[in-house]
Order: sequence, then C-alpha cells, then structure tokens
Amino acid sequence: MQTEYGHRLITVLLAFMFVTVFIVKNRGSRFQETGAAVFYPADQTTLVSAVNGDLLHPGIYPLLRETRVSELIDAAGPKRNISAFSGDSQGNSAVEPGCLYNVSIDRSGNALLSKSPIPTPQKMLLGVPLDINSMNREDLEVIPGVGHSTSAKIIEYRERNGGSMKVSDLRMIEGIGEEKYSRIAEFFNPGKTAKHDGEKRK
Repeated sequence: MQTEYGHRLITVLLAFMFVTVFIVKNRGSRFQETGAAVFYPADQTTLVSAVNGDLLHPGIYPLLRETRVSELIDAAGPKRNISAFSGDSQGNSAVEPGCLYNVSIDRSGNALLSKSPIPTPQKMLLGVPLDINSMNREDLEVIPGVGHSTSAKIIEYRERNGGSMKVSDLRMIEGIGEEKYSRIAEFFNPGKTAKHDGEKRK
C-alpha cells in the first residue's frame, strides 16, 4: 500500500513540475502580461490546451471554447510566417480541450501539426475534465481512491457495455460507494458535485 501511494505521489510531483516548466517559460512574455497564458482551471466557458514546437511562447493556454488552432498558434508566436497547415489538425479547426499541439514550421512556411492528449496527471492539475471512455488502467489509477482492483472493475464494466459508460455508472462498480463516488466524479465533472448529481436522480 505504501509503495502504491509513493508511486502516485511521484506521479503527481512530476505532473506539477511539467506544469511549472510551462508557466516559467511564459513568464515575462507579453502574452502573460495580458493574461493570455495565465494558468487557471477550466470552467464551462473556457478550455485548457498546450502548444509547443517552433514558437516563441510555448506553454499552457486557457482559451474560449470556439478558439481555432490557428488562433492558439498566433497567440504563442510562430517563429516563421505560416502559409499553410498540414498534419493531424488544420488551422481552422477548433482547439480540442486537454490536447497538446506540436507545431513544426519549415522554411516554406508549411506548419506541420501533431496533437496528443495532455497526460492524465497534468489534466487533473489543470482542472481539465477527464474522459472516462478514453482512459486505460494506468490513467484511472492516477485518480486518488482508484487502485488496481477498482480500475480493473471499471474497465471490465465499460467493455461489457460496448466500450462506453457514463460517469454516474461508477456507482455500479463494486467498492465505489457514494462518498468515494463523490471524490472520483469531481475529476470528470469539475464544479459539479456528486451530491448535486444524486439530487437530480431522485
């Protein structure tokens, strides 16, 4: 048990270091001074994404939900003028919450984009809602209160239901009572307490 808690503590500390590095990179930039690159948890009107690569101000950005990828890159300051986008995402597509975008700009101005999910520990620190249907066992076990046994039961329940489940389905998992559910659900629905969810079900 001590080994498991020690592993989780190390994971959270590494995640905190990851976030701190991004914030320090942006310190002193004109974007932080105007509030464009300030770190704070996401709410219902904003999302949080990260960007790095051939940029003057890589880092973590809180954005309005309708923000385009090209607008995120403009805010981060591309090192070269961009003439076109290619890769995983186009410039006019909407920024996906919880995504890390990498930008590589060649000499002709073509920006190659690749994207990957921000790792679960960093999402938790940033207040980005987790997606219960895309998480593997390792992701689930980062959540406080979810160990090897519970994560296995969650995955098994999800697979029995066609690979999809709702956050409220966690109540169906053996070993997850109302108190534990309340703590776990907060990582999937920040700001929406399990108590409120329970009242809606009555």
